[in-house]
Amino acid sequence: MSIIRRLYRPLLTVRVRITLATTIVAGFAMAGGGIGLVAFHRHALTDNVNATVRLRADDVAAQLAAGAAPESLTASDDEIAVVQILDGAGAIVAASPNIRGEPPATALRPNGSQRVLRSEHLAIDEDDAFRVSARTAAGPAGPYVVIVAGSLEDVNESTGELASIVKWGVPLLLAFIAGVTWVAVGRALSPMEGMRREAAAITDRDLGRRLPEPHVDDEVGRLARTLNAMLDRLQAAYAAQERFVADAAHELRSPLASLKTQIEVAASVAEADERETLDGLLAETERLHRLADDLLLLARGADGGGSEAWPVLDLDDIVLEEVRRFPWRTGVSAGVANVSAAAVRGDASQLARLIRNLLANANRHADGQVHVTLSEHGPRAVLTVEDDGDGIPEGERERVFERFTRLDAGRGRDGGGSGLGLAIVRAIVTAHGGSVIAGDALPKGASFRVELPGASG
Repeated sequence: MSIIRRLYRPLLTVRVRITLATTIVAGFAMAGGGIGLVAFHRHALTDNVNATVRLRADDVAAQLAAGAAPESLTASDDEIAVVQILDGAGAIVAASPNIRGEPPATALRPNGSQRVLRSEHLAIDEDDAFRVSARTAAGPAGPYVVIVAGSLEDVNESTGELASIVKWGVPLLLAFIAGVTWVAVGRALSPMEGMRREAAAITDRDLGRRLPEPHVDDEVGRLARTLNAMLDRLQAAYAAQERFVADAAHELRSPLASLKTQIEVAASVAEADERETLDGLLAETERLHRLADDLLLLARGADGGGSEAWPVLDLDDIVLEEVRRFPWRTGVSAGVANVSAAAVRGDASQLARLIRNLLANANRHADGQVHVTLSEHGPRAVLTVEDDGDGIPEGERERVFERFTRLDAGRGRDGGGSGLGLAIVRAIVTAHGGSVIAGDALPKGASFRVELPGASG
């Protein structure tokens, strides 16, 4: 059952569910109504036949009591099919033309003044039943039994025609209801699909976008306006947070620079036993200074003025220069044999920072080898940095791009980094209109693949 649910869940959209629910409810209602209508129609026509045979029997009985001859009372008409008059001994003394010479039409015999009415099949028509009324009548020659039978053929034919109309009409009407419901629900939900697409396109770098608001003041319109008001509040809160981080980072840079200078001066005149402590303080100060720079860069969103203002750069030159300049740790070597020309439009300092951060991450985790490749795939430049370390668990490959995320087992301050390097990589890539993903390197390790629009794209 769970497999069936998984298979059909994508098909059961709100539009489908509402259409199915409406059609099913309408189907039950119309089926019940159709059955009730057919039953009521049959009952009404049968009651009409009952009334007709009773009235004819009463009329014949009244005329017999008035002294009329039985032979004059048995002529048939359009409604009454059979009339028989029996004497007290049960012999037929008069009959309508269509049953003359036949035995009594029914074995019904009323007791006293009792009237009997029921359905029976008669010899004159074995296919259709008759409603038969039998009653006693007092005549000049003695008591009589009046038998009047009305055919149900017209009742059956009329009921059958109505049942056929219901049989074919209900599915056609259900199809019409389902179609109207499908169209109406689709038109009602179409603004929500536009809202969904627009909401999916909103990112933390594009919080100024808003959902389309329908012109009508209905539930969907109020939902759109409510969500847009929420986006206004989120944008304001995000902007306030970014301003706070930028202001804090900016304000920290000056005292940190001053502190670094003072420590350097103190270290230059300090004794040997004091210089080691001052060197440690200087390293931590430089670390804080880099952290402040990273925070300021993230707060500004790696905005270099827009792609229209950026020059065309040879990305391979930047890659080769950064790999050459990078201070690789002992035991780690970098291979750049597969770096080919790739022209992009961008900010040189930001792209150099992007490459440095990827190299720093690979240098930190590699067991001994880092591989850097650069190629052009259609209109995009593809940069890949791989290491032969332990790799990144599949469930953590998106989280590594979040700020202050470090997956190192020890999370040491010296070797673990600040957790901002890959966040800065994504910010720079996003600002340049590209994408970055983390994956596996072969035969082991982590791989970071950056795609940037080419200069002609």
